[in-house]
Amino acid sequence: MAGKFRDGRATDLFGHPVRDNHGRRGRPPLQLTDEHRDMVQAALARGWSGQRIANAVGISLASLKRYFRAELRERDVMRDRLELAANARLIRAALEGGNMTAMKQLRELMEKDLLAGQKRRIEERQREQRDAGIGMGKKEAAQKEAEQALNDDGWGDLLAPQGRMQ
Repeated sequence: MAGKFRDGRATDLFGHPVRDNHGRRGRPPLQLTDEHRDMVQAALARGWSGQRIANAVGISLASLKRYFRAELRERDVMRDRLELAANARLIRAALEGGNMTAMKQLRELMEKDLLAGQKRRIEERQREQRDAGIGMGKKEAAQKEAEQALNDDGWGDLLAPQGRMQ
């Protein structure tokens, strides 16, 4: 054993407490701490797999799924939450603290968001034009008209590709 806590509990090489029944038969119940929850949430925000998270925390995958079910359910939003918290802290430092570096980062972040929004709008317009047939070549337009005729006008039986004759 590598050391002891101030209250006399033994610790391992990494400073984690060694459980009382270490080395005896049976597995003690998992004792979750806020640090465990923080580690799991940070790993989810980084996009780690369940097995990698379980290995890092020092538990089995089944225990991870059992004890951290709520966090795992919110896997998709963890990265967004982390980014949002960092942005909120950045805004607070820029506006309240007068931090010029934070101000510069905030300005760059806002420009990045503006460009992403413009790109999204351009892609939507291009998709709408493509769906409407605007800017299409003759062959593409003819193919699109044939597909529409097949689906819309009741000509499906006559225009559908014929299989083998019976």
